[in-house]
Amino acid sequence: MKQADQNTKPASVYLMRCEDYLKIGVAVSVGWRQVSMQTGNPFELKIVGQRLFPTFGEATRAEASLHAKFKEQRHRGEWFRLDDAEAVAALEAYGQPQPKAKPVPRPAFKMPDFDWVAVLQDQWRLMGETDPATGLPDRSGG
Repeated sequence: MKQADQNTKPASVYLMRCEDYLKIGVAVSVGWRQVSMQTGNPFELKIVGQRLFPTFGEATRAEASLHAKFKEQRHRGEWFRLDDAEAVAALEAYGQPQPKAKPVPRPAFKMPDFDWVAVLQDQWRLMGETDPATGLPDRSGG
């Protein structure tokens, strides 16, 4: 198949179980991929999930996204130590709009209850700049 043809054909991302490992791959024919891989494998290969994409290019982007998501569980190449349900859920969720986080309610800002006049009078008094009779700044200059 020519590369240009391959990029426009529908393709699937598949999840294939082999013992403790899960392969995340792309194929135009998942059944054929399973049969061809089973030939050289003594363990049973089982398809645990797959999703069809309109083009091979879209499928490879989804596959790359899943590989990146599960990079910490990568064993080798396209094989991962991963739970089937977690991988299937990630494949189904790929490309779906994510729910927006609900805003966290914040309490309304309230100024502390201060007697600002008393605070200022204290400051002026401490600086020795108040008229003892009024408690206000002494503006006499003296």
